[in-house]
Amino acid sequence: MRFAYICRASAYERFKKEFVADVARLKVGDPLDADTDVGAIVSKQHFDKIMSYIELAKAEGGTILTGGLSLDLTARHRDAEVRRRKHDR
Repeated sequence: MRFAYICRASAYERFKKEFVADVARLKVGDPLDADTDVGAIVSKQHFDKIMSYIELAKAEGGTILTGGLSLDLTARHRDAEVRRRKHDR
């Protein structure tokens, strides 16, 4: 899914500032956590595709305004999984 936003040139800087701030506030984390806005990437293939688009944007002269780095949440998820199993007994 791709999105494109169109705005007047006179509104661009304000739009960019507000949009980047909104995206930066998104919480990345455990998809089972109600406070999470963006959950896990479901496969290595999907992760690699996302990262390739980021690299393509950079190669074409783009600037990453927020994000663009991978996060390692595996330890947190592994701990949460262990707690759930303990409660399932």
